[in-house]
Amino acid sequence: GQALTLNGSAGSGSDGAGANVITPIAANTYTGLGDITLGSAAAGTAQLNIDAGVVILNGTINGDDDDKGIISIRNITNATFNGIIGGAAHGGLHLIEIGNGGIAQATFNEHVTATKIDFRNAGSIASLRDTKTITGDVDSVGGGILRFLGSGTVTGKVGNTNPLAQVSVEANGSTARFGDSVATNSMRIGVGAGAATVELNGTSRINLVADTDTEFLHDDSVLQLQALGGKDNTYTLENNIDPGVDGNGIIILHANGDDGNLLAPVVASKLTLDGNGVQTIGVNPGNKIKELRVTGNKVSTITGNVDLTHVPLLNVEAGATLVSNSASAFQVAVTNIGGAGGGGH
Repeated sequence: GQALTLNGSAGSGSDGAGANVITPIAANTYTGLGDITLGSAAAGTAQLNIDAGVVILNGTINGDDDDKGIISIRNITNATFNGIIGGAAHGGLHLIEIGNGGIAQATFNEHVTATKIDFRNAGSIASLRDTKTITGDVDSVGGGILRFLGSGTVTGKVGNTNPLAQVSVEANGSTARFGDSVATNSMRIGVGAGAATVELNGTSRINLVADTDTEFLHDDSVLQLQALGGKDNTYTLENNIDPGVDGNGIIILHANGDDGNLLAPVVASKLTLDGNGVQTIGVNPGNKIKELRVTGNKVSTITGNVDLTHVPLLNVEAGATLVSNSASAFQVAVTNIGGAGGGGH
């Protein structure tokens, strides 16, 4: 239950007239703090409070047992973590909270393992460096921005309690992978000079803000909805998908493989694209996505709640099967089944 607070001030001195004063610590001088272990006793856990403007921490930060240790990034702190967090053999931290008391920022330049990263302020930002992984959930009391500065992975649920304000994938050629459900009010794919990819692999409600935000910021940016390893994943559109720019964005439905059971019954992967009410992919004839593509070797289904009127190109690749219950499927301008060699269904 003990806490270490980094608050930009320490020690006492004299102002020359006999009065004691607190001498502020200059920004970034916590770089020499080294590794931190947040201990536990009985049901308690130690807490690291960071409330110090601009902070850089170079060491690892771990708990001394599974699901122990809290990092609280407070007020308007901008914290950079250069060491692995929660990577010790005994498991990850209990909680990393961002924005307790104000809009805070956290940049993770190494892998992070925690039961949950929680945004406590709608405008707070967490940035994940290229090739790094967050093992655990990312949640919110309402809002928060998750930025991928390159390719990266989140293994747990995102926005399970409340949707994030935004998921942003910012580097040309990067891929953000999600191992479980994702709820976000905006998904920006390909911010910057080129295309990027988002891969979802868990039943998700896709709550994109239609007509007010840009989701695909490059014509070849990809949103790939997946069902792998015998999963039965349903993706539900809460809003129309508005690419922002006519001809931007590729949506891929990818159902592939099974659960690997060597004995019957083998459970095949299944993917369903649904809508909360009727939702459209593309919002009008002048604001369409580039392509809807179906891949993999299992069945993908589009329900009658998904309007394909504004999809200019549907490609069902070799080996893939599409079952479309959408009455607008026949209004797709160009449909290719199986490519040059055939084999799609």
